[in-house]
Amino acid sequence: MGNYASQSDLKDRFDGDAEVAFLTDTEETGTPDTDVLDDCIESAEAEINTWIAQRFQTPVDVSLDTELARLLKRKTIDLAEVYLLRRGPQVSEEKEKQEDRVLSWAKSVGKGEAQLTGAVTVASATTRAPLASWTGSDRDLGDVPTRIFSRDTMSSL
Repeated sequence: MGNYASQSDLKDRFDGDAEVAFLTDTEETGTPDTDVLDDCIESAEAEINTWIAQRFQTPVDVSLDTELARLLKRKTIDLAEVYLLRRGPQVSEEKEKQEDRVLSWAKSVGKGEAQLTGAVTVASATTRAPLASWTGSDRDLGDVPTRIFSRDTMSSL
């Protein structure tokens, strides 16, 4: 069971249990394999979390914000659907684009270009940008290739 989406959320994307069973049934029982559904959901969540964890604590607590919960559920199901379809004969170009859109969004969140309103940001002693884009003097640090002060350079103090 995932943090952002459930098996029934994923099943709702398909035309009934027959289609889901076709994509998941490794034992040929004619019923959807719940382990495969869980794997697709958990893989999608892990992929999303990999990118958004650069800025936000994961898994994101969706219990406090219903809009955030809906957003992450939709993104997770979009990605899990593609993972499930890859178990079949082929994935349409539109579904491939769907996957690209979700991953592009997750990367944007990780870079700080998009926000997850209501999510807890990561507490960190380090920063993603080691050099400030401005200084209090006339020095131009735009072409400085390395950090001036770091744990390594300050360790002997």
